[in-house]
Parts: sequence; C-alpha cells; structure tokens
Amino acid sequence: MTVNELMRDAEMLYAAWFPGTKRHYLTEEDGALCAVIFPEQADLDRYALRKKEEGIRVDAKESPKEERYLLLTDFWRCGITKVRIEGSEPVTVALSELFSPPDYSQVPPEKRPIPDPALTGSVFRLLQHTVCGTADSAMLTDTLGRIRKAQLFGPVLDREDGSMSLPVIRQEGKLLSLLFTDTREFGLAFEGQDVTTKRFEFSDILWLLGHNSDAVAINIGSGMPLLIDMALLQAAGFAG
Repeated sequence: MTVNELMRDAEMLYAAWFPGTKRHYLTEEDGALCAVIFPEQADLDRYALRKKEEGIRVDAKESPKEERYLLLTDFWRCGITKVRIEGSEPVTVALSELFSPPDYSQVPPEKRPIPDPALTGSVFRLLQHTVCGTADSAMLTDTLGRIRKAQLFGPVLDREDGSMSLPVIRQEGKLLSLLFTDTREFGLAFEGQDVTTKRFEFSDILWLLGHNSDAVAINIGSGMPLLIDMALLQAAGFAG
C-alpha cells in the first residue's frame, strides 16, 4: 500500500498529539514542520514510549477515514509541510503530495480566513519548545517578526449606543486581549457568540498593551496561547 493509499483508505490512523499545548505534536525535518502519523495504535504506543524516555509526553489523536481531509487541512493551517508515517518502514512525504490545500490566491489578503499558515506554525512551534524547555531567542525573534508583519483577527463587541469595545479576559490576575492567526482559531474561542471580527496590526498590539490589557493572548481558542506583554517585546527589541 502506498502512502497516498494509506492516507486515503485506512479506516483509522493515529496522529501524534502534544497535550502540553493541546495541539499536534511537531517535529522538524530539513527546517520544515512535520506531523507524525501512525497506521496502528501499537506504532504510536512504541513512539510515545521513546518520547517518554526523552521527557516528552505524546498522546494519540484518532483520524477516522471520513475526517481525513479535515486532518490534512488542519496540518496545513498549522504550518505543517511534511508528514512522517511511522511504522515498520517509516517514510516522510511532503504534505502537498497527500492533498491540495484551499486556494486563497484570488482572495484579497485582508479577506483570507487563513492568511499565513507559516505564522501559525511558528507560534505553535515556539509554544511546544517553551513547554519542553527548549525554546531559544531565535525562535522568539522569528515568531515576533512574523507577528509584526501580520494582520491578526480580534474580537470587537458592538454596544447599544453604536460604539465598540474590545473584550478582555482575566487570567491569573492579568487582563488579556485576545488575538488569533486565523478564523478557525477565532471560531474555537467564540463559537456560538455574537462577536464581530476585526483585523489588528502590530501597531494595534502596542496600543492594546498600553491602554487595554496587561498582555495579548494569541490563539487561545484551541489550546495553550502565546502570551505577549510589553516587557517581552522590549526585551526582544520589538518595542522601545
């Protein structure tokens, strides 16, 4: 069975899941983010045991056949460009060989629901390394550099008098503004709520930190968020 046949026809596959961030477990091959898939639960169990010896917990995320395209789409959304199939004969393939991602090339950048998968991948990579204690300044600089060039999604509440307010949440004694890299992350945080979406640039983040909140939480919808405050930006050279 070829890799494409396996991904298309297997009734159940198992993706490596990192409970530390509540997202896909990421590896890196030749500088590219890579997800790990297992044909059998036993294959993942053996892999998880090896990772446990490294001090890393990896769980299984089931992928039934009827939801396979959604899994591959989510890999793409998260900046993953390679997939490693673990088993008796491990093999790594480009994600683009397994499916065709959504094409937003004809959609204006400001209207794309997923404008920059590489940004999301950089955020999730930094978070995973932070949990594992292996994050470094280069990873932080790369992620903040991408955020500085990006437009993020944020919530705006419409008031009865026609004005708008920027919602915050309180977490561990801090007021957090919420921003998201794509509409999927936004929807996970505000599913079923009547919240308007607004686009925020890096200058807006600086304004939020100066007027509205103690920190900005990026992608709090699906799991562990990236927290950015003014001290972090100043230390990394992204604010005066």
